[in-house]
Amino acid sequence: MKVMMFSGPDSRQRHEHCKRYIHMLQHAGCNVTFIEYRGVKLPDVPNVTYRRYPRRFRQFEKMLGTRTTYFLRNQSMRLLWRLVRPDICHKHWVDDNLWHIARAGLRPLVVTAWGADLNLPAKLSADDPERKKIAATLRLIDHLIVDSDDMAVTAKQLAGRNLSTTLLPIGIDTEQFRPRLYQQRKEWRQRLRIDPDATVVLSARQLGANNRANYRQAEIIRAFAALNDTHRRHTYLIIRTLGFESGVLLTELHSLADRLNVSDQIRWVEEVESSELPGIYAASDLAVNFPIRDAFPVTLLECFACGIPVVSNRLPAYDSHGASSRLLFVGDDSVGGLKTAIEAAIERLDQLETLTAEAREHVVRNYDARVAARILRQTYEAVLGRKGTDARRMVSVVH
Repeated sequence: MKVMMFSGPDSRQRHEHCKRYIHMLQHAGCNVTFIEYRGVKLPDVPNVTYRRYPRRFRQFEKMLGTRTTYFLRNQSMRLLWRLVRPDICHKHWVDDNLWHIARAGLRPLVVTAWGADLNLPAKLSADDPERKKIAATLRLIDHLIVDSDDMAVTAKQLAGRNLSTTLLPIGIDTEQFRPRLYQQRKEWRQRLRIDPDATVVLSARQLGANNRANYRQAEIIRAFAALNDTHRRHTYLIIRTLGFESGVLLTELHSLADRLNVSDQIRWVEEVESSELPGIYAASDLAVNFPIRDAFPVTLLECFACGIPVVSNRLPAYDSHGASSRLLFVGDDSVGGLKTAIEAAIERLDQLETLTAEAREHVVRNYDARVAARILRQTYEAVLGRKGTDARRMVSVVH
């Protein structure tokens, strides 16, 4: 099966997610042509054909007019389709480029929504032009892939009608993300100057200029600083700065840590290759997830696969994929509630081994990359009208 996959907006995180999707397609036996934005580094994945998005003709819009510019852009999209002749077109992220792809008639068109691309328009008023455009775009596609049940509901509300939808998070390599990586644990703790017998709390989500404080690292630092002396005396906090662009928020967080006198116990980890992520999880004893809003993050699956318990606030997306029964929810969505939940988890880390072992088994069975690849291919086959039992059933259930 030949798949033409269109990248989402440029960022380190989205770039990595697209790479994982490419690997899933290769597991599924698909021939992949990947369309990337101009000026963006191409994913370093072998056996993939790479092309760039067609020109937008924006510099000619004043001279030619919007209608003519859109016509030229649509013709460029159609030419790209003729060059590749894909069985499936698959776009990441619901945005203006998707609107042009859909208007150009590239079919069959499957789209993966990532969360913010639906959540943010859904907060706009019903007569907002941006929301109307997103709604019109959703009505033009053939199939939508979302990572949580609440995203399917949001998409339906935006479109104003039922959408053919598959519930599928990004699969992970559970042979790479696994527990008992003792050597990696030792190496990362030495690298971060953390004692072998210390307790390590991981702030698992990345910083980002576009989402600013959505993942609330400041609140996590405050909760860490508020831990009682017994819990904090020999405990460290790792904060991932992956995805950060402007540096402003990072400076603010460093200043906050200084004011709270916890700088010596915080380790800042800059962006690393995905192959190094299991080592960071291995170095940690407990992960913390505390966003304001969220879709279903692949980070939770990675933590589960690595055998790391996760303290989290409760959000609608976490009711998907059996995550809610495997998370340690805070009592209330506040710094005090987070502090209490972290302390409770630290006190019973040994008792959580049964929970983490069951969580890993659940991920291996249902969300390994090879399982996700099979469902993705079956989804494509269902869209094409071919035999695809699992995907057909999922389409009929998730609307």
